Amino acid sequence: MKVDVLYGNEENAVIFPDTIHLEVISPNDVFADSRNKILSHALENPIDSISFDEFIAGDEEILFLVNDGTRMTPTAIVLDSIYDKIKNKNVR
Repeated sequence: MKVDVLYGNEENAVIFPDTIHLEVISPNDVFADSRNKILSHALENPIDSISFDEFIAGDEEILFLVNDGTRMTPTAIVLDSIYDKIKNKNVR
């Protein structure tokens, strides 16, 4: 079986023996909401955990560790979205 594989801007043909069961699977279409809406929902409804508000309730000192600049994490957007919740706490 011949399968065309996209690599960068090029398409490369890969040939597999007929004895190998092969299936090409494509990802499902995903609906993307606004970043702020997605982030807000994630902070209010984390998977298998309490909400961010509950997590920081009562704590006056908070230490944030963030990824370095080589990571794709939108750190500034995340910190901006929680600023009102942490602005009266001792944050480092």
